[in-house]
Amino acid sequence: MFIESVRISKGRMMLAPFHERRMFDTCMEAYGEFRLPPLSAIDMPDWCHAGEVKMRIVYGRNIENVSFVRYERRVVGSLKVVEAGAEMDYHLKYADRSCIERLYGMRGHCDDILIVRNGRICDTSYTNVIMTDGKRRFVPSTCLLPGVMRSWLISTGKVMVDDFDVSSLMPDNKWGFTHIIMINAMMPPESAIIIPLESVII
Repeated sequence: MFIESVRISKGRMMLAPFHERRMFDTCMEAYGEFRLPPLSAIDMPDWCHAGEVKMRIVYGRNIENVSFVRYERRVVGSLKVVEAGAEMDYHLKYADRSCIERLYGMRGHCDDILIVRNGRICDTSYTNVIMTDGKRRFVPSTCLLPGVMRSWLISTGKVMVDDFDVSSLMPDNKWGFTHIIMINAMMPPESAIIIPLESVII
């Protein structure tokens, strides 16, 4: 089973073509066929036409469940760097997140984790990341899951892509990075969580 989390803002499904593309690619890789309806065919409750709503779709060959909840952003002020094994695979948005939950359990006193694989920066437990010096914005090429917000930012030229190791998190890193921005489908950069590198525990 797979999941897709779609942001609904004032009744509008945001980045719908990117979500549909990921669902198509997932089904073709997993099943060799695609027969899901378009997102526009999903009935949306009337109360979703105000505020920010998270639509969660559970699907396989068919849509198994659709739920809607008011979106509340988590409070994250610190990240713990954790190493994932080279064998870890989360390139599709699996409903089974046990591999990530295992790493999340290693966060100690931090609020979330920053996953590193083979020494390269990947993602947090539920977001892609942007590395920034306050002006330039980069996303790591080594993300575990290419999220829809990340894909949209790349396609529109709002971020650049490069390869970053743990040294990029140091206060005197060669890139001049000062902060990490946590992004996902529910959190575009303008409303994202911003973590200073001083709050990233290596």
